[in-house]
Amino acid sequence: MTAATTNALVSRAVVLDETTCAAIAARVHALRTHWVARDEAAFHTLGAALYLDRPTAETRERFGLPAPGPARYATLARRSNALLETHFADLYPAFAAALAGVLDAEVRYAEDRARPGFHVFEHHPSYARQAAHVPHFDRQYECIDWPRAASIDFTAAISVTLPIRLPARGGGLRVWDLNLFEVQALGPAAARDRARQAPSCVHRYVPGELVCHRGHLLHQIQPWPSRPGDERITLQAHGLFYDGAWQLYW
Repeated sequence: MTAATTNALVSRAVVLDETTCAAIAARVHALRTHWVARDEAAFHTLGAALYLDRPTAETRERFGLPAPGPARYATLARRSNALLETHFADLYPAFAAALAGVLDAEVRYAEDRARPGFHVFEHHPSYARQAAHVPHFDRQYECIDWPRAASIDFTAAISVTLPIRLPARGGGLRVWDLNLFEVQALGPAAARDRARQAPSCVHRYVPGELVCHRGHLLHQIQPWPSRPGDERITLQAHGLFYDGAWQLYW
């Protein structure tokens, strides 16, 4: 693994080489019958995700999601965790070790939460449109109760993406130098003005290289001109610090 690199908004570290990325992508495809369709186009996940499987009312409204059954996240997490741990037993230790180097702290996988899982976007013309990818702050931890919540600094939440396969034209993440708490301190009109004025930067993804950022920074999947045969596979994780380590989940 190469040394981690950091700028003002994101940190990066190489986790996998090209050959291993191809092998991981093949395993994701071998588990296609376990993919969960997430939109009317070609977006799927392999694994449970709090923001999709136990969304708040605000998140449901923003993304047009139906109200799930109360046990959906826990049920899907139990089922998918066993599957992911079996088929990606080599990936999770490598991912945690690389992220520990970035964060200079121990990294574990949170108990009773979904393991980091995969976003899978297949070819669809809609993904080239900015409107298909909503700028947002990651607040999915609000969707569920946390043991010892009083000891967790939720303002320090992190989000991590590990690209596995990218479209022919590449992919990336746009990040604004604007955080949730700054927005919350402003009125609605001032917040909109601040968002329009805030500088942003597109961080280009490289297969096998993780990108870590504070989840409370405004961010957005960078649109891409999708072509037949394109796909975008990424491992997704969120993290909170408690019990002396960064605890990863999805």
